[in-house]
Amino acid sequence: MKVLLTISTLFCLFINSSALAQSSPYIDRVTYSVEPASNVVVMPTISQNAAQPYGYQYTNTPPPSAISQNAAQPYGYQYTNTPPPPTIPQNAAQPYGYQYTNTPPPPRPTPHYGNKHTGGYLDYIRSQGKIRCGTNTKLKSYAYLEDDVWHGIDADICKAIALAIIGDADKIEMINVEPDDVEKALANGQIDVMLSGKPFREVQEINGKVESAGLIYYDQQLLMVADKDQEPEFYRGKKMCITTGSDYYRKFEEYNTKHDLNVSYLTFGDMDKVKEAFLLKRCQMITASALYLSGLKQSMMKTNAKIYPDQIALIPVHALVRAHNRELRLAVKWILNALFLAEQYGINGQNLTFFTSHNNQEIRNLVGDDPKLWQGLGLRSFWLIDAIRLLGNYGDIYNRNIGEDSDYKIERRQGKLVKDGGLIYPIPFM
Repeated sequence: MKVLLTISTLFCLFINSSALAQSSPYIDRVTYSVEPASNVVVMPTISQNAAQPYGYQYTNTPPPSAISQNAAQPYGYQYTNTPPPPTIPQNAAQPYGYQYTNTPPPPRPTPHYGNKHTGGYLDYIRSQGKIRCGTNTKLKSYAYLEDDVWHGIDADICKAIALAIIGDADKIEMINVEPDDVEKALANGQIDVMLSGKPFREVQEINGKVESAGLIYYDQQLLMVADKDQEPEFYRGKKMCITTGSDYYRKFEEYNTKHDLNVSYLTFGDMDKVKEAFLLKRCQMITASALYLSGLKQSMMKTNAKIYPDQIALIPVHALVRAHNRELRLAVKWILNALFLAEQYGINGQNLTFFTSHNNQEIRNLVGDDPKLWQGLGLRSFWLIDAIRLLGNYGDIYNRNIGEDSDYKIERRQGKLVKDGGLIYPIPFM
């Protein structure tokens, strides 16, 4: 009797569960288990729902709206029965942050170069009627004023820039800028371009305050001693005046260690104090760039000083402009490059007429045969012809001011063109 009752009970349960499954859409994978001893039906098991892949719901209860990843909201989850908030993709017009796409991004700030003007920066220079070039006016080797005319290698480079932008080599202003003040002078608009006096290094690129507008020349770190009559061995273990933490200090320390010179240091915060201490004979040696030492030696009356030719380090000197001033940076870069190209092709004041009708396309481009090239840089088409007539090519400018034709006789060494054994290779102007 008990066996028949049990079979009957199981049969009824099977019938009821089948009917229940057919009547409820939410029980698509319900599993019941029965304990043989007590015949008690337990709760439905919790199985994974295919429509709810990231969680579990009781299959005999309608699940809430699925919490699936929303393709339009890739960085979070939203209930699918609720509209997601505006997406927050990266905005191409605002690359350094995120903006809600239903809100227009703020305008990107326009770099300000220290002066208000309506046109481009070259137009601003023309409206001012002059180009302001930073230099070292304390030493004649860089730039000096004589009879109201500027002379020196920096002055001649500045004149070439003025000819290209304004059309008049006299429309220049040479401004003395200390090496530590270069970034400030460019930022506040005191100068338009810095020509010499501070090497361009990676720190300036990282800071993002100034940019190189092209190489002007390769200078050299040299050593000057107080008494030319003494043998080099005399200066071993002597005292040197030098600027604290400078490139000069770091490079000479390597040189000092390499050659076991045992030189001691008397350090100062700037080159003016270094120069003063050397003139007062507080030290027997000084190290700096060849251009600086040559100018310093020339300024010393009845000096017995001597500059040793041994190169301690190579110093690439770049023209510098304020960061983001792309218009002026490109203009100065291609002006310098044109002077190097003119030297490479041998164009000078004596043969200029021959080159103005040359069959070489690059030369014709340089002298303005296709005016659109120079005009595309915002410059005068025939500026180089005027510059060659007045100043010569780059080699002429260098030799006249600091090279073999000057009082300084500074060798170009690595500053020569590649064809002459140096490192300078001009960019084609095609």
